[in-house]
Amino acid sequence: MVLATVNFGCAARQPTLDDPTSRSGSAQIQDFQPESDSSATGPPRLVIPPSALKRPLPEYPEPALDEEIACTARLLYHVEASGAVKLVRLEWDVPPPPHHLAAFEASISEAISHWDYTPAVRIGVMKQPDGSVKSTYTTIPKAQHSLIRFRVVEGRGVVD
Repeated sequence: MVLATVNFGCAARQPTLDDPTSRSGSAQIQDFQPESDSSATGPPRLVIPPSALKRPLPEYPEPALDEEIACTARLLYHVEASGAVKLVRLEWDVPPPPHHLAAFEASISEAISHWDYTPAVRIGVMKQPDGSVKSTYTTIPKAQHSLIRFRVVEGRGVVD
């Protein structure tokens, strides 16, 4: 039996290219942010981040249990305006041995293919002809990132 738990952090801190602690792929988060509308008037628009509806955990690959492989993956994924998730980049902070790489990557890809989110929403304002202001709500794509750590504890595969 494989026990899997995970704790995903979602883009609370977005690395930048000049951030020395960021990894090369993580800096690409900025590339996926929607362009701002400089013609808008009023206060700055608020963006409500995506929220997970369904996010099954990757499974620890059975063939790696005997060797007690521990590894850590960094994911950059894109939550579309529809809420669907697309994996953009997978990087290894601590890679598995080459002969197990495909199994770990397949496990991550399989799990992500089933993720579903409420999309990010941009709240804006629109000035009405009568001078009043109306709120606008637009679903937008948004990049997210997570770390996934695979390890073995007491002979059982754990993902967190």
